[in-house]
Amino acid sequence: MASAASFTAKQMDDVCEYFWNNSLDLAEEILNLGFLTKIKSYSMKAERFLKFTLQDMLYLDGVTAMLKEMSEKVTQPEDLKVFIEGRHSSYKTFRDSCLQNLLMKDLNSIEPTPATQKYLDTYREVMTESDPVYFVVALLSCPRV
Repeated sequence: MASAASFTAKQMDDVCEYFWNNSLDLAEEILNLGFLTKIKSYSMKAERFLKFTLQDMLYLDGVTAMLKEMSEKVTQPEDLKVFIEGRHSSYKTFRDSCLQNLLMKDLNSIEPTPATQKYLDTYREVMTESDPVYFVVALLSCPRV
């Protein structure tokens, strides 16, 4: 069985295509959730959007830290190492840009919601208890999204 890290771009596109085509009803449901409809209709309260943005920043910061840890830990296979290093660099650049744009130095005073904490705890569990490729899989999203 081939390592998931050695799948070709075509194979990944095929998997994403399958999930995309078989998830359209779920995507439609998500697009009609209250949070997104309030954003689309400009009716979301500023406080709610601010809370979401801050939680998103905590998530970004937490995943960036885990990617840094993984980039220092994973040495083989080479393509997985390169992927994790690239993903860490991308996340770090984006996180740093967001902090700069929001005129923030750090996120230490922001407390995570239970949902944000659960996401980060799940990633950390996968990172510490599973093969590194599963951490990458946990972070992957389909290219179309």
